[in-house]
Amino acid sequence: MKDETLLKISFIMAVIGLISMGYLSDKLELKHITISSISADMLDQNIKIRGSITNAANMKTIQILEVQDYTGKIEVVLFDENSNLKKGAYIEVEGKVSKYKNKLQINAEIINLL
Repeated sequence: MKDETLLKISFIMAVIGLISMGYLSDKLELKHITISSISADMLDQNIKIRGSITNAANMKTIQILEVQDYTGKIEVVLFDENSNLKKGAYIEVEGKVSKYKNKLQINAEIINLL
């Protein structure tokens, strides 16, 4: 094949790849779920919740937040000692469901103030 033909094919495939990635990224975005719908079946799955901080405890290297929505509450663990999240703040949490001392919690990856 000529270099010119290979270049055209490569360009077309790159464009198709970029369009596919854009389309799939919209489809793969996490949907918000309620806290009461979190179960042990969801261990190690990424989820997204929204709620208010009802309690915040700062440790040396982590912050433990109790987050409540209209269906329940759950502990959210944030491995960021520089966080300034306070009781009463309304947040969106993306993270992985885990279990600690036989209790479900979320290990936060992203927290946004709303």
